[in-house]
Parts: sequence; C-alpha cells; structure tokens
Amino acid sequence: MRSTINYFYGDVIDRFLNDEGKSVFAYWNELRQDRPYPAKSEFDPSRVRKALPGMQIVEKVDPPVELRYRLVGTNEVDVRGWDPTGYPVSEGFVGPSVEIVLQHYRHTIATEAPLGVSGIFRKANDVWVEDISLFLPMGGATGDLQFIFVYTYYNPALPELFSDLGH
Repeated sequence: MRSTINYFYGDVIDRFLNDEGKSVFAYWNELRQDRPYPAKSEFDPSRVRKALPGMQIVEKVDPPVELRYRLVGTNEVDVRGWDPTGYPVSEGFVGPSVEIVLQHYRHTIATEAPLGVSGIFRKANDVWVEDISLFLPMGGATGDLQFIFVYTYYNPALPELFSDLGH
C-alpha cells in the first residue's frame, strides 16, 4: 500500500480541518489555557457533539508503553467494520501501515503537543481516501499525559491526482 502524508503543527493545524475538527481543536485549546494539555476529566462531549462520530480516545498504558482504544466513534467503527474498543491500536488502526500510525501517537506523546495529519492512501480494496486526523494529548488523574484524543474524517481522493504514488 502506497501513501503520501502531510504533517501540521502549532497554529496552522486548524487550517486543514473541517468545521467539526476546528470546533474540537478550539475547545481543546480553551480547556488547556496556558498548560501543555488539558485533563481528560475536563472534557465535556456535549461541547463537540457533531464531532463525536469521528472521535477516538486512546490510552497510553505503562509499562511497557501500549496504546489501547478506550472509545471509538461510530464513523470510526464503520470505517473498520468492527469496534476496536479495548484493543491495542496496532490491531485496530486505519491507515497506510501500523508503523506510520503508531509514529503519529508516539510523536504526540513525545512532544506533548497536538499533531495534524493529512494522509492519502490506497486501501486494500484499491479505493483512494484522504484521512485527516487531529491528535490531541490529554492528562490523566495524575496530570501526566495518559490519553490521546483523535478526531478523524475522510474524503474520497481522486486517483489520477496521485498517479505518482503507484497503481
């Protein structure tokens, strides 16, 4: 499976998001104030109701570091064809490869900062899609980074625009 990926950091993240993604990012920034990230307990899902079908909550479980789905929105369940809640990210991911997907989570954990990712990839059924994801760190009960909220939406991608990626 071939892919192309673009990364967005800092103030430019919201430029590539749809309206629901912009709402999630603005709400996350409102909650965090001058901290690196807010606590998960501060998050009120009713504030971003329209984005919930595309949301995932992933927990960082120590030791060793494992990433596990704790909540998966209905759009994300539909894309997979099953509900990966409770499963490791390595078993329930959507994307060009497990290595690339885990790299996004690891980057968010290492930097304790949001990450925007826009990726175009060809799925196994030969359908091209654009996957736009927003990775947001969230604190646990102790204040340490323990969760990553992910908001994702998908657009169909025109294969002729990406012919250089392989057929």
